[in-house]
Amino acid sequence: MAWAMLLRNHPGRPALGRLNQRCAPQQWRPPDVGVLRINIDGSVNSSTNEAADRGLIGDSEGRWITGFVRNIGRCSILHAELWAIMDGLSLAWESGARSFEIEVDSSEAVRILNCSPKDHEPSIVRRIRHLLKRQWRVRIYCISRERNVIADSLALLGRSRRLGLDILRQPPIGLQLLLDKDTALMV
Repeated sequence: MAWAMLLRNHPGRPALGRLNQRCAPQQWRPPDVGVLRINIDGSVNSSTNEAADRGLIGDSEGRWITGFVRNIGRCSILHAELWAIMDGLSLAWESGARSFEIEVDSSEAVRILNCSPKDHEPSIVRRIRHLLKRQWRVRIYCISRERNVIADSLALLGRSRRLGLDILRQPPIGLQLLLDKDTALMV
């Protein structure tokens, strides 16, 4: 848990305007045309510490592009949120698109990535920073947990799978209804 203390004690300054630490408003707004949005979330079962991350990539019309779930094993909630960011970035890069917005409900994870790099950062933070340096446009925003309901709905799916990452080419049953509800409320 030494890395958790390090993460909590990170002072810092904004990093090139990529990250927005303030949580965004409640109503869903589509990304600009040509920009894909990644909604991600991490979760931990408080009694077992079993953790998962999950996320989905959607377009400006609210359509599902792809998604993912990962059974991480056991870790803290902050570590699960960081895994979600890393998995979302990796999947986004593999998709071939080069302009993304990431929405995550962990202001702490956004704050850590917004800080200047430190000499003794956890490896997952270093891996995320490495992904962010690629030739693409990525913005990471903090959103409220209530607004992240679609990614959150994948929670049980991640922890019920074998350890590792699973790519979801189609939305799981029932998730399409949530996607349709979100797009019906577009600003």
